[in-house]
Amino acid sequence: MSTVIGGRHPLDLLATVVGLVLAGLLGLLAGGVLTFVHREQPPWGLVAALAIDAGLVVGLRLVFGRGAAAAAGAGVLAATALLALPGPGGSIVIASGADGSGLGPLGDIWAIAPTVVAAVTVLWPRRVPGRPRRAESPREPV
Repeated sequence: MSTVIGGRHPLDLLATVVGLVLAGLLGLLAGGVLTFVHREQPPWGLVAALAIDAGLVVGLRLVFGRGAAAAAGAGVLAATALLALPGPGGSIVIASGADGSGLGPLGDIWAIAPTVVAAVTVLWPRRVPGRPRRAESPREPV
């Protein structure tokens, strides 16, 4: 006999929490790796990093819903923000275009773009409002 709490089984809640934590850790790992990748082969490293970030967040949104996409987006944002800070020796990973690194605005774009990708993905509606749903036609045997 299982106990239902608030209309949900306790294992459903546990699975949701574990899934959100794993999505956040996946986003943190991806954000850390992609923060280094964005500087390789300018500007294609940035393009590839943004495509991978978008694929991760959109894929999680499509398969697991908004919560997982938000958790992964928060993980990418946390890794990017942490690596944007100067390290103990004063070195930085995300170079601004104003620092004379010769990379132009790549670092500035990378500092903002993952947040925009995650926000758009999480806030995008399930269906376009005002558009009627397609009527399902009964399938006829072939």
